[in-house]
Amino acid sequence: MLMKNDSVIQAMLVPRKTSESVNSVEGLIHERGKNLVLDIGNVIVRWDPLRLIGTAFDTEADRRQALADTIANSDWVAMDRGTMTLDEAVSRAQARSPLPPERIRMIYDNLAPSLTPLEDTMAAMKEVAAKGVPIYILSNMQHHPWVWLRENYDCWSVCQGMVVSCDTGFVKPEPEIYRHLTDTFSLDPDTCVFVDDVAVNVEAARAAGWQSVQLTEREAGGAILRALGEMLGNQAATASST
Repeated sequence: MLMKNDSVIQAMLVPRKTSESVNSVEGLIHERGKNLVLDIGNVIVRWDPLRLIGTAFDTEADRRQALADTIANSDWVAMDRGTMTLDEAVSRAQARSPLPPERIRMIYDNLAPSLTPLEDTMAAMKEVAAKGVPIYILSNMQHHPWVWLRENYDCWSVCQGMVVSCDTGFVKPEPEIYRHLTDTFSLDPDTCVFVDDVAVNVEAARAAGWQSVQLTEREAGGAILRALGEMLGNQAATASST
């Protein structure tokens, strides 16, 4: 049986299901949809754990070992929760790994700049917000890359609110983090339309009463957001006129 941390690690690494197509999105969203809630990794920025490991290690054996010692370890999830500092996680990874400690450190140092922008999705966020659709963020994220992302990209300014795991003590797919967002911003769960790249997170959102769409073809994110923005904007206009 997977423990909570194991399920989070598996969600980062397992192959993903096929994305919803733009044409199929309409059938997934009902008329109560109002608020667009976005994940960050592989929705707004690229997140590729194996490529990150490859910035520090060349051989397959070393990359496998480094993955087990860093990203595929419960300490990584503890950083997502905000219950372990970066320095603590690095020291513990260096102590457990037979690999050169300076190379292990590189993985953590390279994390933030590895989160490169999905520019069409960022552009679509601004277009959707201009239609009057409220946008929120819900993501598993550690403190140091979150600071970096906020300093380097300006798409966050169009968001009505943002919840990242390191500020809450909860991680997706735990139900508490979905409830934290709706409680914090006084949203009805069934008005939330969630876009995430991981199936288990999408399923957890539906279990929490949200509507949700799985995005696994990250380069299609802009098209998906525009389709959802059009639907949500039209639904809001119809509701206000009745």
